[in-house]
Amino acid sequence: MRRSEDWGRLGGIGIAVLAAACVLLFLGSRLLGAAAGPEAEIITTLKQAEHDGVSLPVPGAQAPLVSRKLQYARISVSVAPDGQRAEAFATLDFEGALGATTVSTAGVEAVAFTRASGRWKPTSSVAPRLVAVVAALEARRQALAQGRPEALSLLAGPGGDGGAG
Repeated sequence: MRRSEDWGRLGGIGIAVLAAACVLLFLGSRLLGAAAGPEAEIITTLKQAEHDGVSLPVPGAQAPLVSRKLQYARISVSVAPDGQRAEAFATLDFEGALGATTVSTAGVEAVAFTRASGRWKPTSSVAPRLVAVVAALEARRQALAQGRPEALSLLAGPGGDGGAG
């Protein structure tokens, strides 16, 4: 009888360990956010985006911008007083492609975050400045390819003089 009691006790311990592992797996980032604050959760979200093949939709482009390398460094986070909005500033090292065009940059990125359903999520993209620059360059490329000078003058800004004057 003693052995069956030992097996029962071991089975109960095993179930408890498995349940604790499941809780950590599914609620780990929320627990991290609660324990370390929103800054840690936002930084973790950006660092989790660092993998090959991240697809960033570019307005006006036929294909998305796809990363071969996406890496954030020197991340700082500013949380709004209401605790529901934040902005992360970081350096971004990016290599990828927009269709047949190779895109490579090292610059500063500002990523807006909102808190929804208890989690911090990027408002628009994990690289909104990069997407905006690539969208502008793609619009310029399309205007040149289609021979539309009026579209080029709209891209130049107010007055169509590229800001000179």
